[in-house]
Amino acid sequence: MQQSAKQSSAILLLLCELVPLVLQAALKIEKFGDLILKATEPQMVLFNIYDDWLKTISSYTAFSRLILILRALHVNVDKARMILKPDKTIITEPHHVWPSLTDEQWIKVHSTFSWCYLTLPALCTVFFVAI
Repeated sequence: MQQSAKQSSAILLLLCELVPLVLQAALKIEKFGDLILKATEPQMVLFNIYDDWLKTISSYTAFSRLILILRALHVNVDKARMILKPDKTIITEPHHVWPSLTDEQWIKVHSTFSWCYLTLPALCTVFFVAI
């Protein structure tokens, strides 16, 4: 029973951390921002935030990728957009939220985001605390 309570509190803590992140970062997604700015009346829209990712990767990997992208957008929108779309040849399909990248390109994006937004800040924190 006690293990279950610890797991529940960990999940609740994760959700409390993710909800503000998701809402703030969602407004920074170009497709959503453009839709909001162009709106003249209330309307309901439905998006698959995973695009077609689940055809080639697991749901766990897709969720991890999404959280990593949202964290990156939350920290630095311009740098995150530059990493997601490094050149003009990368397009976003009209029915997609994210750029249409190959699996190899997504792996590169994932590793870049991991380094920039997860590893590097931790190293900087350790460095500054050690001084």
